[in-house]
Amino acid sequence: MFLHPQYTPESAWLGHIPFAGWLVEEMRPGVLVELGTHRGASYLAFCQAVQGCAVQAKCYAVDTWEGDEHAGVYGDDVFLALLDYHQRNYADFSRLMRMRFEEAVGYFEDGGVDLLHIDGLHTYEAVRNDFETWAPKLSKRAVVLFHDINVRERDFGVWRYWAEISQRYPSFEFTHTHGLGVVLVGEDQPEVLRQLCRFTDVEGAPVLINRLFEHVGQLISTKMDIGTLAREQGRLAGQLNESERARGEISADLTELRQENEALLSRLDEQAAAYRGEVAHSAELSAKVAEVPLLMGRLQAELVQLADALAARDAEAQRIQAEKLQHEMALERMRASFSWRLMAPVRSLKRMFTGAQ
Repeated sequence: MFLHPQYTPESAWLGHIPFAGWLVEEMRPGVLVELGTHRGASYLAFCQAVQGCAVQAKCYAVDTWEGDEHAGVYGDDVFLALLDYHQRNYADFSRLMRMRFEEAVGYFEDGGVDLLHIDGLHTYEAVRNDFETWAPKLSKRAVVLFHDINVRERDFGVWRYWAEISQRYPSFEFTHTHGLGVVLVGEDQPEVLRQLCRFTDVEGAPVLINRLFEHVGQLISTKMDIGTLAREQGRLAGQLNESERARGEISADLTELRQENEALLSRLDEQAAAYRGEVAHSAELSAKVAEVPLLMGRLQAELVQLADALAARDAEAQRIQAEKLQHEMALERMRASFSWRLMAPVRSLKRMFTGAQ
């Protein structure tokens, strides 16, 4: 009754784990079958109780592990996580049967199932069909459990079937954790279970028994919450350490960025100084460029003057050349004249005398 589950996946069944442990210890079933296992919280609790109480039992979980309209649709990850834990801990006496309930029933002998837990599709028709299909397989000491007898929403109909079946057999109902119905189908039952069902008619007794198992179940939830908080604390501590590490890296990066910024500012200052120098030089060049038109005007005026001077010189040269030609022509006429020829002997004597001197 006070076992602490070693593996507690998310489930709406956790509050009934104390009763599961107590029931296994008291009735010591030979064959246990669960119809609808999902993540395995209830089934693994049964297996842990069987193992812990050294019960010589064979356990079977039947499910498609595909989901339905009440459990929701899910993938293989749910089954594989359960299979991994199951195979490492309970494979010597337990089997996971991945099939429909109608398929699995053919693998069991009539009168061979001692404990049947029905937790599949929760409509009235589905629950009634599950019980009636498996009823021939129940033994003379069979106990059947119905989960969610206290849920009246989303087309849940277990409560309706429970109202019928609980009148046909000795029964006891737990109202906490969505409700769990217990019926003693077989006539060969331990006295402690018969006494439990007789307490139904004792004033105040059902409330006390419910409260007892509910409070013990809350210990499991509380331990889970503590474990969750511890994991969350560890996760937050890890995040804090990671944040401190990241902070150190950011600080180092910030220092590096500051250094790069200082270097960049220094380079900008150098470039600004160079730019100012270029601007000054550019201003000087601009001033010189502004003088170019004046210089060009002066040069053009000088070129005009030179051209005029050259033209004057050309004219003078032409005049001199013309005068030369006139003198040469006059000289030729003079030499060709009679008087020039008549004075030739005189000129010869003059040259002789002149040369002798």
